This record gives sequence, C-alpha cells and structure tokens, in this order.
Amino acid sequence: MLGEFKALLTGFAAERGFEVEAGPDAGMFTVQAEGYPLNVLYFEDRDIVMFNGIVGSPPDDEAGKKAYFVRLLTMNHGFSGTGGACLGYDPNEDVTTFQLAWPFAGMGRETFETVCVNALGLASNLAETLFLTEAADVSAPDEKASGGIRA
Repeated sequence: MLGEFKALLTGFAAERGFEVEAGPDAGMFTVQAEGYPLNVLYFEDRDIVMFNGIVGSPPDDEAGKKAYFVRLLTMNHGFSGTGGACLGYDPNEDVTTFQLAWPFAGMGRETFETVCVNALGLASNLAETLFLTEAADVSAPDEKASGGIRA
C-alpha cells in the first residue's frame, strides 16, 4: 500500500508542478505547493493518510494572543470552524498547526487528488480565518474548503 500511496502522491504533485520531498521515515513526505509546505504521511498500520502543516503563529501582544487562542479553541470545538481538521499549538516552535486524517482504503486517483486539493484549500482557509497570513490559495476557486473535505 505504501507504494500505491507514493505513486498517487507523486502523480498528484507532478501534474500541478509541486515538488515532493521524502521525509526521514517511510510514508513521510512534504509537498511544496506554491510555497506552502504540506506534510502528507501514510500510516500503513492504520491505512490512513494524514495531512498537516503550519497555519500561522499567535501575535506577540498579550491581548492579541488571548483573542487568538480563544478563536482557535472556538474553531476547534466540535470541528465547527476547521472543516473537520484539528488545530494544535506547538509551544516549542510557537506555531499553530492543522492535522487531518483520511482513510486510504479503496482510495483511487480521483478521490486522492480531491482530498489533497481540499487539504491544501483547508490549510489556506484556516490561515486566513485565524488572520495569520495572506495564505496562497492553492485550491481551485470553487473548491475553497470551508465546509469540510469532500471525496
């Protein structure tokens, strides 16, 4: 299954002109999509694909930081503002990340590409929603992921 995952990922990236870098472990890759590094991991023991990436960092001032974390927790509550992803904070790097897991079993090329496009759009949307960056919109204009991942 790892070989099938790698073939789908490299095919997806090549068709869009994105670079793919292999990570330190089997099943770990980073896709450079218009300057945005999206980590794409395949966990063979669970047969899932996980997407994660940085969507920004909190402001330095205390009032802005408090408002930021309240917004992050509110968005995370019941996944109401995350399109099904989970947001987290890495205190060592002072960054906010998103994580999204998706079952790989039975996933063909078209579904895999749709999930990848939506993960990229979701990352862009989360960054914009958190007012962290002017993230590049790497999704198709009509596929901006705001209501969840579609397969």
